[in-house]
Amino acid sequence: MSFTEHDVHIVFGETAWGSLIQAFHFRHLRVLRDPLPLGPVKTFSDIEEFKKTRSSYWEYLFSLPGCRLDTEERDLLNDLTWISGDNCIYIWAGSGLADQLLVLLVVYLVQVTGENSEKLRLIQYKTFNDNNLPMHSIAYLNPDEIKKHPTPTPLTKEQIQFYLDGWRAYTHETPQLLLEYCSQREPENRITTGALENVFLRYPQWDTGLNTLDYKLTTHTTPDGRLASDIMRELLAEDQHGDFVTDYLLHNRLARLAGTSMNEPLINLSSKINHYQDATVSLTDFGRSIEEGTASNYPTNAIDEWIGGVHLSSEENRLWFSKDGRIERSFNR
Repeated sequence: MSFTEHDVHIVFGETAWGSLIQAFHFRHLRVLRDPLPLGPVKTFSDIEEFKKTRSSYWEYLFSLPGCRLDTEERDLLNDLTWISGDNCIYIWAGSGLADQLLVLLVVYLVQVTGENSEKLRLIQYKTFNDNNLPMHSIAYLNPDEIKKHPTPTPLTKEQIQFYLDGWRAYTHETPQLLLEYCSQREPENRITTGALENVFLRYPQWDTGLNTLDYKLTTHTTPDGRLASDIMRELLAEDQHGDFVTDYLLHNRLARLAGTSMNEPLINLSSKINHYQDATVSLTDFGRSIEEGTASNYPTNAIDEWIGGVHLSSEENRLWFSKDGRIERSFNR
C-alpha cells in the first residue's frame, strides 16, 4: 500500500522518529517522547492538566525546573490538531510496554476529542523481519527494515473498545482493573496484555519491600563496591521482556536507594550520582540484610511511588504488594 502526504504517522521515541523520517520522509510525523511506563499517568479530559502532571514528574526525575517533553511542534502532545480532518492516522508500534501504551493513548485521545476512530490504522510489529525474536520497539529497526513494515490494519469497534479499556485500566487508581484486563488470553490481545503485565513488576515484593528493578540493583551491588556505570550497563544488557528500562531510570533508582530521605539507605555512593561514570556503589549493612533475606525495605523505609494511575503511599496507607504472583492490598503491615 502507499501512504498519502496528508496522512499522520505516530511513533514513540526519538530514535524511532528519526528512522521513520529517513525511511519515508513523512510530512506529518508526530513523536511521543514522554515514556508513559514511568511516573503518574492519570486519566484526563483536559490535555493541559495531563501535560502539567507529566511535566511535574520529569522535573522531579531530572531535577530540572520547567522540564517538558511536549514543547516541540512535532511532539504528539504539543497540540491536538493532528486528530482533526479526514486524514488517516497511522500508529507504528512494537510489542513493548512503551509502544503499547502509545497505542492506548492515541485511541483515547481520538475518543476524548470526539473525532472519528475509523481513520485509525495500526502498524503492529510482532517479531523482527528475518527471525522470531520479539520486536519490542520501532527503535530497533533501521530505515530499510522499516520499509518492510507489516500491513496497516484499520481498528474495528471491538479493538477500539479493547484499547480504551486498556487505557482505563492503566490509569485507574487501583490495580484491580489492570489485573482483570491482563487476564484476557485471546491470542489477538496478547501483545497488549503481555506488555502491560510488565507494570506489575513495579509493585514492591512482599518479602523484600522492593520492586523488581530496585532489587536487581541491590543484587548487582557488592559490599566492597562496584562502579555504578558497570551495574547500569549490565542491567541495560539484560532482556527486559518488553519492559521500559533506561539509563536515566537506573540513575534515578540508584540515587533513591542511597538517598537521605531513606531512614536506612540500601547503598552508599562514593560521589554524586550525577557523576555516575566514576561513582562507586556499595551495599550498606541494611541493603545486604535485604539481599540475604533477613530484612525488608518496608516498613523501615517509606514507599511513595506512582504506577500508572496508582499512587503507592505508606503515609496514606495505600499500598499494594506483589506476593506469590498476585497483587495484594496491604493494610497496616
